[in-house]
Amino acid sequence: MKCAVVISIAPDHLAEFADCRASIERAWAHGAGPFTGLDILPIEDAGGVMTPAARRNRGVDLAHEKGCEWIFFLDARDLLNLSAFADFAAFHDAFDAVWGNICVNKLGTKDVVVCEGQITKTASIEDILRSAPDLTLRMGHFVRTGAARAVRFDAEMEAGADYKYYLDLWEKFRCAKVAHIFSIERRAGVDPFAVGTLAWFQAVDPIIADHCKGRDLYCEVAFDDKVTRFALTNPMDIIQKHHVYGRFFEIDELQTLKDVVGTDKTIVEVGANIGNHLAFYAQHMKSKKIFPFEPNPDSIDLLNRNIKANGLESVVDTRGIGIGAGAQHGQFSVVLPIENNLGAARLSADEAGQLEVFPLDERLDGEAVDFIKIDVEGMEFEVLEGAAKLIERNRPILMVEVFRNKIPAFERWCAENRYNIRTRFSCVNAVNFLVVAA
Repeated sequence: MKCAVVISIAPDHLAEFADCRASIERAWAHGAGPFTGLDILPIEDAGGVMTPAARRNRGVDLAHEKGCEWIFFLDARDLLNLSAFADFAAFHDAFDAVWGNICVNKLGTKDVVVCEGQITKTASIEDILRSAPDLTLRMGHFVRTGAARAVRFDAEMEAGADYKYYLDLWEKFRCAKVAHIFSIERRAGVDPFAVGTLAWFQAVDPIIADHCKGRDLYCEVAFDDKVTRFALTNPMDIIQKHHVYGRFFEIDELQTLKDVVGTDKTIVEVGANIGNHLAFYAQHMKSKKIFPFEPNPDSIDLLNRNIKANGLESVVDTRGIGIGAGAQHGQFSVVLPIENNLGAARLSADEAGQLEVFPLDERLDGEAVDFIKIDVEGMEFEVLEGAAKLIERNRPILMVEVFRNKIPAFERWCAENRYNIRTRFSCVNAVNFLVVAA
């Protein structure tokens, strides 16, 4: 059984190929593992006319022509780990493609570091999809030549062809990531673990989203010895992307709210979105009761799934799920001005709209509340107007997202309603004001 090592040589990496080849020869001498033969196949592109994907596809074709049953993909500036072939022996019968752990050497140093935070061992594509793409799979991997030929790299893609190929393999074949190191990446720059430019992430995100469709996926966010589960449908969405990386969205604000609002409180969340803040209130602020208001159908499904996934049904009052809050009753439609940002969804008055808006004074009549958060993409004053009696009766702490052109008006509102500004959190187009009763 032969193995081909396919080395993609970019025009500016030709000088580094000698070290790469030497590492392959050392690994072969150290132990051939399950293999009886080796072909080293450098794919040069001195003129820079081929994409990396095209070079790798050429290597796949050559490996097939030479009768190699397996391929290991390597880039010219990277090194094969000394025990790569020997370590692979334990996996070749069970899988069609096998990745090792991400290990990096920063150019100019002797330091070799295993990437922290990566998935170290899995045979589940769901684990790959719900994790940050730069912490999952890299180019160094063993793959059956037949599997590589069936999937191939998309030679038309300038960025992201590598990850598309990975996920296509994981969908169609038996794949695994194992707790061994097969290759050592050599990288320059401040962050040697960086895998690519913004263009790479922008190309990879929709590929991941496409593979997420139809799956019941969840991410886990660990914070202060508690784990929160969040449904994942679109890793490109700003809030869900934080969950993919194992973080709460706007965690600095949430920690401040925990300190200022305290525990065992009744909370109103106007613009609950998918439940990022709601879950934090329930699990880390031990809320007595939470009233989420969320009219956007695209967010409601995720919100309900996240409530159920974390067992929060007993603390959540669902009367506001499916409706919006405003100055008076009305019909509205949802507008999403920013792609992949459910949090930017806003309501637009529309007599034919299918969504209803009600004043908080009507929907929460008689309720005692301690804290109200308002994040409604420009309708903050309508919500405040419709909650005037509720606010005057309870004098709750408020967190209000205010569009920048409305900040002077909000500062006047605070003065007129006897509220002091405790702190501000700046966003791109708005400021989140935390205000307390005077």
